[in-house]
Amino acid sequence: MLHAIGIDQLADLFKVVPAKHRFPDLALPPAETEMEAVAELQNLAWANESARDLVCFLGAGAYNHYVPAAVDAVLRRGEFLTAYTPYQPELSQGTLQAIFEYQSLVAALTGMDVSNASHYDGATAVAEAGADAPKFTEEDMVAIGSPVDFVGTNIYMAHHIVRASQTGRGFEVVPYQPTHPNSPYPGVDLAIQFTPESMYWGTRLLVDLWNVKEIYITENGGPFPHEPGLPGLQPDIEGMENDSDRIVWTRAYLSQLQRATADGVPVRGYFHWSLLDNFEWQDGWWPQFGLVEVDRKHGMKRTVRPSAKWFAETIKKINE
Repeated sequence: MLHAIGIDQLADLFKVVPAKHRFPDLALPPAETEMEAVAELQNLAWANESARDLVCFLGAGAYNHYVPAAVDAVLRRGEFLTAYTPYQPELSQGTLQAIFEYQSLVAALTGMDVSNASHYDGATAVAEAGADAPKFTEEDMVAIGSPVDFVGTNIYMAHHIVRASQTGRGFEVVPYQPTHPNSPYPGVDLAIQFTPESMYWGTRLLVDLWNVKEIYITENGGPFPHEPGLPGLQPDIEGMENDSDRIVWTRAYLSQLQRATADGVPVRGYFHWSLLDNFEWQDGWWPQFGLVEVDRKHGMKRTVRPSAKWFAETIKKINE
């Protein structure tokens, strides 16, 4: 092959690259073991927020399921997986059919003549997205950067706990222990980690970074499902669901909010999520956020929980 392309040795292919650039000295840190390298990469990855950390609306909930390890092992076998698997006739035909059905549905619902659905070629998708992106003027940027009258923010948890380190970033992520107190979403791998300090630092950050004049906590709370049959479930109190966990949780967050206002953070309002049990997006009725129970099995009957009475008493004391 070298003879066919007119060269004597492989190195001749790189003669066009200046010699000083062929093997440059790289300022690399000392070599690490595999375990050390994996730990560093995990620290970098944990600094990101993923679909496991935040509420994600992609897939309409289809991602909240368990896939046995055997499925991935079988699909990765050479008989099934190649670099061109998405383009194999048997698979691509089904993909194209699904895209066609989706486009037809969106066009019918919106009344549009054409509906885009997907691109196999990422570069094409990026190019078209860039061409269709909105154009900003200097006047737009001035408007975007204008001071705001107030900021409304949802504060539920700290997605990461960090500690100081000698790394380049000056900190590293400390993973949550599986025993860390949390408020879980039933049936899915999702939970709100108990971190009341996020209320203090979340509001402080708005002031320190943006010099916000007024702040409203537009959502704060947690799901506390007490379904019959739950191991260790405690009985009702005087005919009301025992949601002492919600009281302890909310008191801790409000204490941190009081700490923030005592330090001069201009919080003007707080909205608990939520007054009533509600339909929580793709997770449905199961995550019960409400201070008031909504019994979906008996005509949506409302029943005040102890947490609602505690919350009302707390508001009354604040206003006295």
